[in-house]
Amino acid sequence: MVSTASCFERAIFRRVRLCQGPSLTLSHKILGTAAVLGFVFTAAHPVTVLVTVLHDGAAWGVTAWSLNVAGYLAGVGFAFLCQEVSNKEATEEVKRMAFWILVWSSITFGVRVLDILMLTGAVVIEEIYHTPQGPTLYANIVSEIVVAFPYAALALLGSARFLRDNGRTTQKNENIITRS
Repeated sequence: MVSTASCFERAIFRRVRLCQGPSLTLSHKILGTAAVLGFVFTAAHPVTVLVTVLHDGAAWGVTAWSLNVAGYLAGVGFAFLCQEVSNKEATEEVKRMAFWILVWSSITFGVRVLDILMLTGAVVIEEIYHTPQGPTLYANIVSEIVVAFPYAALALLGSARFLRDNGRTTQKNENIITRS
């Protein structure tokens, strides 16, 4: 059985610069995992846009395109912030970054819930988009539900814990890795 401590000490995490702080808490691990999902979202979302344009066309309207581009750029930027915070001790600057992750992920989490409701047809807001079908629906399920929703949820949880705990372990049984 592989422990979470050994998982986060693997070479892949060092290579992609995740979870490399001197003291690695659960908050760091959660934010590092959010960063991984954020980078997957960075690749998956353009594929979804391409599938949508090829299948349904590009006449989405200004509102839909604006929301799409703004959400994508924010998602990319916050993936890098999650990566950065997963590597650092809780200085004032790092806590500011974690605060902005918390703000972004709180908003994004709500948007993702709305997005899921819209993808399933439970909520219809024509100004944003029509309920997709076929390849467009499947591409959206992968990028927006399988990847983006847990990304936002983990960023929210990790940043809230980081700020609550001041970037330090608070429980005796929390698995902490200390590097020298």
